[in-house]
Amino acid sequence: MFGSPVRVATVAVCCGLALIVAVALTGSDRCSEINELVDQMADGFVGIRSGDADDPATESLPPVELEGATNCSLTTDVESTLYLCTWEYAAASGDGPANYEVKVDQVRSCVPGATVTQDESVNHPDYWASTRFSLADGALTVSLKNKSALGQVLVTVGAATDGS
Repeated sequence: MFGSPVRVATVAVCCGLALIVAVALTGSDRCSEINELVDQMADGFVGIRSGDADDPATESLPPVELEGATNCSLTTDVESTLYLCTWEYAAASGDGPANYEVKVDQVRSCVPGATVTQDESVNHPDYWASTRFSLADGALTVSLKNKSALGQVLVTVGAATDGS
């Protein structure tokens, strides 16, 4: 429904009380892809950047593909390396904001030692929300952008090495 790996179970009634049961996420583990992303970030994404796909002896690690993402990419500059995955939604659907909350909750539960801050400093003409999870080796950021001119809402999960 939201492009996320969350499923909601049925409501069970027992002894006059309604019980809502949450069903486990699809996929093997809610945190496996986030933990893999944090591990690759801690190594500066060297395993992704250093290989040669034509030489099996030096082939790079595959990048983390976050479930359901429309696009994932790695960019490097002088100060840092950024790995970014994006989910695209129709602006009118309401799925973007819902998936943003799911991703924030997922990252929060998977990196409990992170320092969490809300980025409210962006002066953006379209709707903007961003949650940053600072770690020893960099930061994870979950953001929501309303691209009204394109009729899209974008949710991104980014991992950046120090210097981000």
